[in-house]
Amino acid sequence: MGSQLTDTQLHQLKLTVTNAKLKETGGLFTKGDPYAEVVVDGQPPHKTEFAKNTWEPIWNHHFDLLVNTTSEVEVTVYIKYRFKNDLPVGSALINLAQLIQQHSGQLSNIDLHVSLYDKNRSKTGAVFLTFNMMLDDSALTRMVDNLAIEPSSSGIANGSSTPPVEDEPLPQGWEQKFDATGRKYYVDHNTRTTHWSRPKPLPAGWEQRKDQRGRPYYVDHNTRTTTWQRPTAENVSEFNEWRRQLSSNQDANRQNLENRYANNSSEEGGSSAGGSSAEQPLPAGWEKRVMENGRVYFVNHEHRTTQWEDPRVQIKKASNLPLPAGWEERYTADGTKYYVDHNTRSTTFQDPRVSGAGQSSGIQYERSYRWKFGQFRHLCSRASIQTGHIKIAVSRNSVFEDSFNQILNIPPQDLKRRLFISFRGEEGLDYGGLAREWFFLLSHEMLNPMYCLFEYASKNNYSLQINPASYINPHHLTYFKFVGRIIALALFHNKYIDKGFTLPFYKRILDKPLTMLDLKSVDEDFYNSLKWVKENDLEECGLELYFAHEFEVLGEVKIHELKPGGEDILVTEENKEEYVNMMVSWRFTR
Repeated sequence: MGSQLTDTQLHQLKLTVTNAKLKETGGLFTKGDPYAEVVVDGQPPHKTEFAKNTWEPIWNHHFDLLVNTTSEVEVTVYIKYRFKNDLPVGSALINLAQLIQQHSGQLSNIDLHVSLYDKNRSKTGAVFLTFNMMLDDSALTRMVDNLAIEPSSSGIANGSSTPPVEDEPLPQGWEQKFDATGRKYYVDHNTRTTHWSRPKPLPAGWEQRKDQRGRPYYVDHNTRTTTWQRPTAENVSEFNEWRRQLSSNQDANRQNLENRYANNSSEEGGSSAGGSSAEQPLPAGWEKRVMENGRVYFVNHEHRTTQWEDPRVQIKKASNLPLPAGWEERYTADGTKYYVDHNTRSTTFQDPRVSGAGQSSGIQYERSYRWKFGQFRHLCSRASIQTGHIKIAVSRNSVFEDSFNQILNIPPQDLKRRLFISFRGEEGLDYGGLAREWFFLLSHEMLNPMYCLFEYASKNNYSLQINPASYINPHHLTYFKFVGRIIALALFHNKYIDKGFTLPFYKRILDKPLTMLDLKSVDEDFYNSLKWVKENDLEECGLELYFAHEFEVLGEVKIHELKPGGEDILVTEENKEEYVNMMVSWRFTR
């Protein structure tokens, strides 16, 4: 605290904390037992006695302090309560060098009236002090030389209006203490944790509050939102950058969304641009049909099957392929084409390349994403309820809260009906466009990392994964249930979600085993560490590892045992494969 000391000679300062006059707020502070705390250059504090139940305490407490000519004395007034923590009223910082200079080097019964300020730099009262300190000529000369060479950086001397970070008041609910060895540490009474580093102030426009249950949360007055996670300048800047990128790409995403449906419609219509397949009649036994949503499919009545692809396109593709071995193409007298199979000594009017392509590519087609997607849409269509609809009315300013309250109150079976979405204050009928926009806006809100439910996989990977610290929200499981329903609704009704998850996240949903290689796309540093352990001899390297791992969640360091008693089980060459597998499993399930 303060500038670097250049005069190391110590002097005795007799400081008397006489009395104080505190401002009656009637809000956060109620009348209690005030006391004063004196700290010199960050050393252990000196405290006065308690003044009982008053706003104008009188202490007349004398302190004998060891200081030098560049010391800084900080006086803080607290109010002690019986059933809750002591609350700081305000503090004042006195620069001795400046005080000595003002009184010509001699502090003899100097009465000082010092104003007290809280963390918001609001005046909360005043404290009255008396200084007694005698300096010899040599100490006074050194002090004057130091002031001439090195101006004070305490933020008070020379009229500086910007105090250093160390002199800024602590955030609400924080307290500075000293351990038995004199080391300074900080207590967060909100989360009941301790830290060695001084907490940083909240970013501009943020405020800390408490709910009815006493849990701290943070209000962003810039965007009028709240979050359970304590904001820092770094994550707020990252979030603002993310919002700017999202805003710049929002129009492009909407255009891509519309293009998806336009492309589907053009594909379903076959190759009409070429004019050949659409103008030709369908093969015998085939029929073209249209679904309720306008999508075209084809029915083969001979084999009693349906497909999305136009059979005329299949025939055109097959005509470019060679005939199978043993087959021959011939024509009848009237010019009708037929095919001879010399292997079985039979003839057919059906092109073997079409049927052969269907048989040879049938297994591959069934394994393709296109075939799986078609089957999934077919199953969803069969399971949908054609009668009635579900009406959901939301506001654009609170789309997440309105949707949360309504979706969880609707029985799951009813969600299979047609969705009818409306925005309050806007007239319109939902023929699919409003529902797509609702899914787009809702997915943007509910997957927001600031809600502490999801987090980015890494700094360079903006795919989402579940946040291990989501438990800070006591209702996080209910929110996850809501997110799951929205994703299921989007899949069932064939709508677009404006977010993407990590590949291991999808594998967990499909109950597929996870491997160490899956870590590479999520946490490459963690993957490289496990890879090094797997490929190197731990005994030769002298590395001691145990079946336990330390990790940090919201500033708190926790130890997780991979197996019972893991803190005492050493990793060796014989069991390191088990260690690696357990670490991979823990990384994806923490």
